[in-house]
Amino acid sequence: MERPSAKQQGVSLLEVTAVVLLISMIVGISMPTFSNLFEPRLTKETNKIAYLIKTLRTEAILFGENYEIIFNPSKSTYHVLVEDREYRGKYGVHPKHSKPFIIDSPIKVLSIKRNMEEQADSFMSFDKIEFDQIFGQEFRLRIDSTGFVDMFTIRLADKDNAATLSTVNIMGKIKIENIKSFI
Repeated sequence: MERPSAKQQGVSLLEVTAVVLLISMIVGISMPTFSNLFEPRLTKETNKIAYLIKTLRTEAILFGENYEIIFNPSKSTYHVLVEDREYRGKYGVHPKHSKPFIIDSPIKVLSIKRNMEEQADSFMSFDKIEFDQIFGQEFRLRIDSTGFVDMFTIRLADKDNAATLSTVNIMGKIKIENIKSFI
């Protein structure tokens, strides 16, 4: 056996740098994906609803359409409807969101209410509605073509924690509060 010469032993600084750079790029790209795996389900569900509202508000402004998000707490679902352009007041299934969104099983909708105090002068104001788990009524959230969003608060909870998602103003600004260990 021949013994390797001094030039052939080990790795150069350039090779080590390239490997470290490659590993750091892979870790940097995959970290946001891995961090979502450890996010609590309650936070994921709250963020999913907030993202849907923001997306629909943007679509309403861009396409001049009116939307409704209908929450059905007794079935732990919500779905999106779009107003028919020819028949005002008639809503149909949204083409992109044809299937209902299902709220993860350990998470429950504790309450949904319309925030009327801030919305008293708005043309979109309706009767005060608060979800009642006994009667299991549906709750309709409206987003109109100008981007106005009904003012509301939804309170979600799992077995240990609760979270509230509220619209702060009719322009759709959303506030999310996580409440740790509410029981």
